[in-house]
Amino acid sequence: MKNKVSAAVSLVLLVAAFFIIRFPLYSWHDMKEMPLYLMLAGLMVIMLSFASGKKLTPVMTAVGYAAGFFISYFFSVTSIDSHGASTNNMFVIWAIAFIACVFIGLIADIMKKQRKP
Repeated sequence: MKNKVSAAVSLVLLVAAFFIIRFPLYSWHDMKEMPLYLMLAGLMVIMLSFASGKKLTPVMTAVGYAAGFFISYFFSVTSIDSHGASTNNMFVIWAIAFIACVFIGLIADIMKKQRKP
């Protein structure tokens, strides 16, 4: 039962974060596809973790999506490349923070399972 609640709450949080980040906060990141790609990856992780009985991984996936965005917003750097075009590393930082949160959730679920006798 807790697994279903965890997955459902995580899905709602992930989709809500996607719509908030993708549309109202668009001027902060100017990315059309990256929020969608990360949200779809998050949906797959949540579905797989629900199927395998994980409880913390879906929560960390949803938290990682939103937290990764804000981490990347504060630590991104905009620069000019050798051809004079503007580049930004926000999408890289966001993806790495998101993946790190997913792995933290997976490790926490594995450690929690190993602690049970």
